[in-house]
Amino acid sequence: MIRLCIIAWYLVLALAAPQQAGAEPFKYPEARHGQGELRYVNGIPVLLVAGTPQEMGEQMGILALKPAAPAIGLFEDFLQAQGLKNFKPLLAKVGESLLAKFPAAYRQELDAAAKAGGIDRDLLVIGNTFHDIRRLTRCSALMVGPARSKTGGPLVGRNLDYDLLKGMHQYSLVVVYRPKGKRSFAVVSFPGAIVIGCAMSAMNSDGLILGQNDVGLAADGSPAVDLKNTPTAVLARRILEECATLDEAQKLLDANKPASRSIFIACDRRGGGAFEITPRTVVLRKDELCVATNNFQSKELAPSPTFCPRAFLLAQASGLEKLGVEDVAKKMQEVHQRARTAHTLVFEPKPLKLHVAFGDGDKPATQFPLKEIDLSKMLRP
Repeated sequence: MIRLCIIAWYLVLALAAPQQAGAEPFKYPEARHGQGELRYVNGIPVLLVAGTPQEMGEQMGILALKPAAPAIGLFEDFLQAQGLKNFKPLLAKVGESLLAKFPAAYRQELDAAAKAGGIDRDLLVIGNTFHDIRRLTRCSALMVGPARSKTGGPLVGRNLDYDLLKGMHQYSLVVVYRPKGKRSFAVVSFPGAIVIGCAMSAMNSDGLILGQNDVGLAADGSPAVDLKNTPTAVLARRILEECATLDEAQKLLDANKPASRSIFIACDRRGGGAFEITPRTVVLRKDELCVATNNFQSKELAPSPTFCPRAFLLAQASGLEKLGVEDVAKKMQEVHQRARTAHTLVFEPKPLKLHVAFGDGDKPATQFPLKEIDLSKMLRP
């Protein structure tokens, strides 16, 4: 099962096929389609999609999936070489059963993206539905409240740590969603990660931030996965579309228990903390300096005293009187996991700013300069 889950996550980002030796790095072409646009901001590709689910899916397919579609053939070759190509129908069948739990709008968006991008729909289904089964990420986060921030507003630092196929990093991008009748939000992810991307690193138009970390052990006796519950990535997207504050996010989580164990680093314009969630329990752990790695820390869910070196290093930020963007970035540098650190970010929810860097598959993202992206106009069209 572990091997199948790893392959399933590779399928979510099917564009992650290895580069051919000597080939030029992939670069998204700047273009427009309908209300959508792909452009570069400080060297970072930013995809804007807007409108109905079908319209947003079509824009994703045309502007992001289609340009990189030739890589899918290489990925199919990878499956064939690994003797795993025959598992694809099984994974797709399971994925379809999980997709049935998604809101109809998300299913429509996925279908439109696959059609417009000219790619195998099964790849998007598998990738966007296996989030609660796989346990592959080892992310780190630090939330700084307003009283401890040099900016006067909260800050959130985050590393997305992941075992990526060689060449996958070049497909990283920022996607700004403007769904009709719902809140706008931005995610730092990959093309085609229509729902799963919302559980990576995201901020909505009200400055509500989410970043999800996997957790293995819990003290509440909950199962590691309960697929009768709401898919965790679906909850992440719903929070971004429907909630303005931590209190609203907590109400949504209390009413819709997630399928798996996770920590969501979370922050609004007043401050934040970490949601520790299992299929049975939702706890909000709040502090002016809040650290999240991959172990529950609340009295309700921490199974026993545990030591995480990354959590220890991040907690040393308490020795600083106040922290700015550069200070938070330095703390994230201290806990990088070499090439596994695909993205490093610092969010500023009050001005709706994002500072982001991508790794290159050899060096961690923390070794590259952060690029600032002002999302205020993009999130408030």
